[in-house]
Amino acid sequence: MSMQWYPTSPHDYDMLKGYAVYTSDNARLGSVEEIYHPAEDMPDARGHSIFKVNPGILREVLTHAEDLYIPERLIQSVDTQFDKIILNLSKDAAQQQDWSRPENLDTFHTL
Repeated sequence: MSMQWYPTSPHDYDMLKGYAVYTSDNARLGSVEEIYHPAEDMPDARGHSIFKVNPGILREVLTHAEDLYIPERLIQSVDTQFDKIILNLSKDAAQQQDWSRPENLDTFHTL
């Protein structure tokens, strides 16, 4: 069931580990490997987490990077029935993104 996603704790985010990540036009980007949380507490932290996505064999299609670092603001919805995250951008737009590791990632934490 695809729905808007309103996390209320870091654990709500971490339940998404292993979920597949898709563009709005249903192109798979990879799977969530890790979630980085900002230093702020909820609800101030909502919308600012970063998802480390392993593109696997799709690496050559999108980027040559080992991992994609996707900001939470790009999440359109979460489908808990099919363990799927849908982003609010198309495959073409995804190919134009800079998915490199954010410089400030060391200020984030994981659970």
